[in-house]
Amino acid sequence: MKSSPTVSACIPTRLDRLNYLIDTIQSISSQTHAVGEVLIIASGRSAEQLYINSTSLKARLSSKLSVAFNEKIKIVISETPGLGAARNLGADLTHCDIIVYGDDDDIWNPERVQAIFEQCASSDKPCLVRHSYDILDESFSISSYKKVLLRLIRKQHSTYSHLSYYQAGLSNYFGGGSALSGHAVVFKTVRFDESLQFCEDWDFWLRSMMCGIPVKSLPVALVTYRVHVSRMTSSYTKSFQAEIILRYNILKNLIKLVLGLVLGGIQLSCKYTIKMLLVVLLLLRSSLCSFF
Repeated sequence: MKSSPTVSACIPTRLDRLNYLIDTIQSISSQTHAVGEVLIIASGRSAEQLYINSTSLKARLSSKLSVAFNEKIKIVISETPGLGAARNLGADLTHCDIIVYGDDDDIWNPERVQAIFEQCASSDKPCLVRHSYDILDESFSISSYKKVLLRLIRKQHSTYSHLSYYQAGLSNYFGGGSALSGHAVVFKTVRFDESLQFCEDWDFWLRSMMCGIPVKSLPVALVTYRVHVSRMTSSYTKSFQAEIILRYNILKNLIKLVLGLVLGGIQLSCKYTIKMLLVVLLLLRSSLCSFF
């Protein structure tokens, strides 16, 4: 590894909620450890609309951020829709050593990149890093005044420091795309399943764990995840269906593992039994030969 790894921030988006995205990019610009690049991977809408919105985004960012930071921002149009495809494209395009992913409506804690950088730099082999996150709930409203009530909640269950594969299969303790980061080589190798519309991050974590990739945990909230009506996971039915499918796959893998161990044990037992019988026969033969 290089003595000073470089960091890429990768944000998949449909460019349809620019106010949130601009807040996200501004929080990335305020990091205590500077990123080498900011990849904005846009997909899911017509090419013409993406071009119009990307032009608007550049114009608005130019008035809010420094020229030096604006030069780090690269807006890439992905022909394949979906978060999995966007994250894979980001991994393919980056030349940095570490990738820090995020959703296009997150607010990054100023220490986020620094904390992830330290974990990756101290690892003797490629790893993934997960951390806790806060939730900024904008869905509660005071109807009589039509004002939005902001509520900050700590996501407690995402602070688990050690998880086995099957513990992780019970629930998505990883924090979704808001708490996804690690060495770029991991994302270039394992890849996201582009066929999944939901839970693609959870599926990625589980497959990475099956491959034996180390997962480092930081029990501190490094991202504020914003809850609002336009977010993807507001479609609870589709999200629930995706979770059911993923749990079914986990159960199927567990059954395969158990059957493999049982059959392997039987096969091993038969081999040792045959070997012992051969040894006994050889001993009997030598005993009979010496007797006569």
